[in-house]
Amino acid sequence: MTTLPIEIEVDDETADAFREATPETREQIALALAATLRSRLRSHAEPAEALLRTLDETSRQAQANGWTEDMNEALLRGDFDRDD
Repeated sequence: MTTLPIEIEVDDETADAFREATPETREQIALALAATLRSRLRSHAEPAEALLRTLDETSRQAQANGWTEDMNEALLRGDFDRDD
């Protein structure tokens, strides 16, 4: 499947944290987000509504897989270490 870049607006801290993340972390985030977006946007719902559901589902999945608010804050600060 061919991939194309898209632009999503986020706050400054999130953008900086994403840019500073390791290539492996960025790839994992991109793959998870792409899969979730694809499944949600194929529905018949309004695109904005589908995107909000996608973000909520991504958050629930991250929490179910052990992602914590502390990890989120560390990522936003730019000092996230996957080994912690």
